[in-house]
Amino acid sequence: MSNAMPTNPGQELVVKLQDQGKVIVIFHMKGCGHCEELINLVKAKNMLHMVVLVDCNEYGDISKSNQITGTPTSVLVDKKNN
Repeated sequence: MSNAMPTNPGQELVVKLQDQGKVIVIFHMKGCGHCEELINLVKAKNMLHMVVLVDCNEYGDISKSNQITGTPTSVLVDKKNN
């Protein structure tokens, strides 16, 4: 696994895809109860190594370019299909 410290979700996605090949991207918003439940579940199951969290408030450009219209939204990204 890479030792690089990504500074944004886009960079984190690239690093995790290189390391693992498949990554789940979760688009969420702070204050959304369903989003918080999903993130807590991911943390409880120790799955953060395979997940990229994108805060739609902070990274609205990423959300818009991926046509995210509701949260939480989960997307499986497969290196083979990129």
